[in-house]
Amino acid sequence: MNTNLKGYLFALAAALFWGVGGVVAKFALNAGIEPIVLMKLRMGGAALLALPVLLIFARPLLIIEKKDIFPLILLGALGVQLTQLAYFFAMNFAGVATAAFLLYLAPVYVAVFAVLSGSERLGRLKIIVLLISIVGGGCIAFAGGGGNVGFIGVIFGAVSGLSYAFGTVFGGRFSRKYSPYTVVFYSTAVAGICSLLTPPYDLMIDTWLTLPWWIPFYIAVLFCIVPYSLFYTAMRFLPVTSVSIVCNLEPVLASVGAFVILGEPLLFFQIVGGALIIGAVLLLQTAGKVAVRKFSAKSKN
Repeated sequence: MNTNLKGYLFALAAALFWGVGGVVAKFALNAGIEPIVLMKLRMGGAALLALPVLLIFARPLLIIEKKDIFPLILLGALGVQLTQLAYFFAMNFAGVATAAFLLYLAPVYVAVFAVLSGSERLGRLKIIVLLISIVGGGCIAFAGGGGNVGFIGVIFGAVSGLSYAFGTVFGGRFSRKYSPYTVVFYSTAVAGICSLLTPPYDLMIDTWLTLPWWIPFYIAVLFCIVPYSLFYTAMRFLPVTSVSIVCNLEPVLASVGAFVILGEPLLFFQIVGGALIIGAVLLLQTAGKVAVRKFSAKSKN
């Protein structure tokens, strides 16, 4: 199995866990859990569960260089926590559709960050793939109508996407230096601490106790630790822009999951958007295979 294919499989697995996680999270939200409270459990719970496991079974993974302490704090605060917080505010001020679309623009932000940082160059094909992915994300986001769009909400949505892009590019660099588990632990720990400082301070424990145990477990472990670990692992094999494009499959998988598990309708433009994003990912993966073959042919000559 070539390294490109490994990267695509890791990124696809991350998108799958995130997509299903969105469906699982709806069980908690439908039970009355506030979105920000869910975010607190997701990040704080992930760090609290990961710490004893790492201390017992993989203590060396907790060791980082002193010079990386502050950058990892920035990753957790700006790349993880701010992404989610800005997204929630964007939903409140601009509606879910607009907030989702602005977040789905993240691959573009990632590409810009990657180019400006000198870590990646964009060819014509990847730009086309980016555009197809954006159109697909827009179809999914606005499938049910755009609703009222507020300027403040648009700002928060853009901040959410930019923060996600920062976390992707910045986290990608650390994933090549440290184990993905190290990056995930410190970023979620910082995000968890930041989320606890954010109101509301009521964690709604009584409501959580009414839910099946697997819902909070999935949200903390399979909606956070596992997909983020897969996400950062994918960046060891693929450019960050390619990883972010593949992970744009998350809303596609979430829509299908909501249709199958929750019985939510699958709208026409959701299907069109999903097809566009899947097509973009297949085109990207095919281009990767061609590039590998050309490289191999040149090496032989």
